Amino acid sequence: MAVESDADRLALLSDFGQAVTINGTSVTAIFDDKFLMIDEMTMNIESSEPQIECRTSDVLGFSNGATVVIGTTTYYITTLEPDGTGLTTITLHL
Repeated sequence: MAVESDADRLALLSDFGQAVTINGTSVTAIFDDKFLMIDEMTMNIESSEPQIECRTSDVLGFSNGATVVIGTTTYYITTLEPDGTGLTTITLHL
């Protein structure tokens, strides 16, 4: 399926995503909390990099510091990265 319209993007997110709440507004997003290894001179710091991907139209007006609730965990937005195709990746922190 080509993701060409906002309806197509919503269908994709509905198939693979979940409801999340951003500053009290429910949107559908794909949540990813990938493992991150930082090797600062072999100190091997392990962490994670939580992020969501959602429709750009759903997150217009939100900015860094906004709250994102996923399940029972509250995150804060650190970056919003629109990709030019109608989807935005939002990086989160606890």
